Amino acid sequence: MQATGYIDQSAKDLRFTLALEAVDERQFTLLRRQNFITPWISVTMGVIGESHFLIFRAGNITLSEVFACMEVRTNITPITYGKPRAVEIKIADLGYRFVPRITPWEEGLEALNELHYHALQGCDRGLHCEFPATEDGRVPTTVLVASVKDDVLTVRTAHAYPNEDLIVFTRTMVERR
Repeated sequence: MQATGYIDQSAKDLRFTLALEAVDERQFTLLRRQNFITPWISVTMGVIGESHFLIFRAGNITLSEVFACMEVRTNITPITYGKPRAVEIKIADLGYRFVPRITPWEEGLEALNELHYHALQGCDRGLHCEFPATEDGRVPTTVLVASVKDDVLTVRTAHAYPNEDLIVFTRTMVERR
């Protein structure tokens, strides 16, 4: 499914923002959005022209993750880590972990295809967007897949940048402790 509202971005411009509130989605170029609800946590997932956002709600805790090529506006001071790097924090009875990984195109292509398969097959809850292909036919893609097992919600993402021969993967895990 090809997205409209495409914004050409670069993997080197990705920024990670973590906020203890629900970010205002109206600040994004929203392309796809889906809710995934479990008995103990829900996540709103969005593919945005700038990359992706996740809003987690568990009890009285709300936590937003934005991985995007833009400055994110928040009402309260966010926990911002700028350039992508691994982050692990504890908030009340929740553990949160974010792990990014940048791979060369050929090295990450199999994992990208597997994630895309899960998003399309509905094995998990998933979103995907394809953007205009490069001259050599490779397609920039953003994929998000959520799954839950026991007390751990996992969201895996892939952001393909064929113009840079890179694929950026992230794995976010929220655990009830």
